[in-house]
Amino acid sequence: MKFILEQPSLQHITLVKSAISLWQFYSDIYTDWKCISTYKEDWKDIQAKVCEKVDILILPQTLKPLLKTFVRHIGLELRDWLKYLHTQNPFVPIGQKIGVVKCINLTRWTAYGKVDVAKTAETFVQLKELKLRDRYGIACMFCVANSVEDIWPQLMKDFTWSLTTAMDLKNKHPIFNFWEYVISRKIDPRKMNASLKSILFLKAIDDRNESAVKYFWSIFSEDERTAFLTKSFRPGSEFRCLVEQTAINHDKHGNGIIYFLLSQMNDEQLDVVLFSSIRLSFFHFLLSDLVYVNFLISSVDRVLYSLSKDVYDLLYLIAQYTGNSETVVNCFTHLWRNLDGDIKKRILSDDTELALFCVQLCKGQDLFNIELMFSEVSVGVRRRSLSRCLYHFIRQVDERFSWDFLHLVAVKCIFAEEEMIMFKKNCVYSSYKICTSLFIKKESEWAVMDRFLNFSFADAKEISNFKKSLAFNTVFEWYMPKESGFYDKIIIT
Repeated sequence: MKFILEQPSLQHITLVKSAISLWQFYSDIYTDWKCISTYKEDWKDIQAKVCEKVDILILPQTLKPLLKTFVRHIGLELRDWLKYLHTQNPFVPIGQKIGVVKCINLTRWTAYGKVDVAKTAETFVQLKELKLRDRYGIACMFCVANSVEDIWPQLMKDFTWSLTTAMDLKNKHPIFNFWEYVISRKIDPRKMNASLKSILFLKAIDDRNESAVKYFWSIFSEDERTAFLTKSFRPGSEFRCLVEQTAINHDKHGNGIIYFLLSQMNDEQLDVVLFSSIRLSFFHFLLSDLVYVNFLISSVDRVLYSLSKDVYDLLYLIAQYTGNSETVVNCFTHLWRNLDGDIKKRILSDDTELALFCVQLCKGQDLFNIELMFSEVSVGVRRRSLSRCLYHFIRQVDERFSWDFLHLVAVKCIFAEEEMIMFKKNCVYSSYKICTSLFIKKESEWAVMDRFLNFSFADAKEISNFKKSLAFNTVFEWYMPKESGFYDKIIIT
């Protein structure tokens, strides 16, 4: 197994370019760096608006959902990149210097849809509107070696450059000491002390500075590389911490470093990662990334029969991501079919356990794997699991809930009439909470609410009475002071 990406397909490259263009031409994004928020909930609103642009494009309907997937992927990459520039770059606040929109437009991308940090840094360094020392700072921080060499002589002639400025830079980050030492003394960095190179390399990992990581790796000797990879598997190492923190914080900016280091490992070294205590974090890293998820099935296969107690957790983790890509759907199917009998029995013999998986698969609208799991249980168990799904969505309001999808699953899987009657009774019993939790607060969801009520209740009169009760008890109190026609609208709808 080699951790090297294959050449992306023409369709993948086209979708990446289209998604990037939609982000670059999104005019409503804040131009003031201080106003933009990279918090996930706030960013979702921006991301949703960019996705809306896909709907007005002249494209085959089958391609639009796929393009939206790439828009979301590029959006997350962009969010974490902007966040890095704004909060984690310890020297030049680039975004504040040139503005958010220009940062987005100058960001360079790989054909896979990842930020090309080195090329982006080179682009930033060429910006004439930046002061010479700022361009020097960017070149040093991102280890754009040619630019450092070009700017240094100009800097020595700049009357604004002083010993105080130089000392201020060196106090901010050790990488400035490194570059001043290399350039001023004309030293080959490959011949420098191994310990010094290692310290700067580990500092680059800790800073999530992908461009610097690749640079210092390039000046390592083979022995120095082997020494690092051997130490990287130890508890508390920078590599292990990066993998674990990426899984915990859902921050994708470190993913490029993880992938790069994995691509430098041989089979034996990869096995150390896959069989270590961080393997679930490692799988989280794969699952959360539209590009690196392509290594998922081969990685699962490599450890499948040694997972033991972790296999349940891995299966549940994969279930949470089946909505992201077909690759994840296929991996869940593959793992389920090769699952140890005792673990499968544990899941299928407990309605609550099965419902936990059903909830996650419903969020991802993964009908194939729901039917696969349900094929091994009775219709009664299916009905109880779907009812528990409803209760879950009531307790934890989730934007990924889709009544239309749950209805589709029910129609396909609960084919016994008496069980379907019971499921409808469960829906009626919970109808008040379902409507108030999931539908009523957004007028755009009322049509879905009507479909739910038409499925659950026996006739139009029951639905009418229920709506009146719903309007009087809750909606009337919430909305009447703001909108006088709301009561009539909800009853007539």
